Amino acid sequence: MKHLRPHRLFNLHKTENHFARMAQIVMPDQDTPSMLDTMILLTLAKLVQPRNFFEIGTFLGAQTLNMAVNLQSADRIYTMDLGQEDSSNVQQQKEDAVLTVKHLANEKRLAFLGTPHEKKVEQIFGNSNTYDFSRFHGRLDMIYIDGGHDLE
Repeated sequence: MKHLRPHRLFNLHKTENHFARMAQIVMPDQDTPSMLDTMILLTLAKLVQPRNFFEIGTFLGAQTLNMAVNLQSADRIYTMDLGQEDSSNVQQQKEDAVLTVKHLANEKRLAFLGTPHEKKVEQIFGNSNTYDFSRFHGRLDMIYIDGGHDLE
């Protein structure tokens, strides 16, 4: 597989001027995605122009907010993570278990909640390994998976 250099991806997103290339993102900290990861995802999304975007792995909702703010093309942004009930039924390795505990402790303070962009986001609680995605068949334009980091 060839390695993709970020600047080559960024150059695929042609715009008339620099202003059209602007993005608004959550500044990263220890709990949010890096700016490079976010800009790569946003550039891919700008190229795809999804009307319906699906994210698996809400965590603290920063990437969800990044997408909601910057994707004017999106009618709906779906974000899925484990809820309280699901988390007790899933066996996770240490890294994912720590992330789930942090997610559940902050589920009322996710980054997109209380923003003007919240109405664009639909939260889904469930285990992505067992969830019935049939209602989304043929309706999603882009899917971003950053959850369930266990190998299985």
